[in-house]
Amino acid sequence: MVKNFTECNVQTKYYTVNKLDLNPNSINEQIKNYSPDVVMLMDRTGEVVNKNGTILNSTYDVRLLDTNTNKYVWRASVDFNSDRWIDDGSKELATEIIAKLKQDRIIN
Repeated sequence: MVKNFTECNVQTKYYTVNKLDLNPNSINEQIKNYSPDVVMLMDRTGEVVNKNGTILNSTYDVRLLDTNTNKYVWRASVDFNSDRWIDDGSKELATEIIAKLKQDRIIN
């Protein structure tokens, strides 16, 4: 996903939240050290699985948080077909998110 945003002249850094982390503020510390203007937050909010438990489709709630005002400045629901290898699925998800950001004139 970082490569996709770099191609749009957007500097990025990627962090994931480990739900089992004993220090739940560690992600906040990492973000503060990077000091971005905007933070993108993504949560998977839905999925369709087949009888074997393979995820076929996923829905993500994607938000941009302005770090100066601590308010959301953009939000989208992104659906994508995830029946591909994980790398291809990640690229497809990034492409979908970037398309929505461009459509809403958040990035060029």
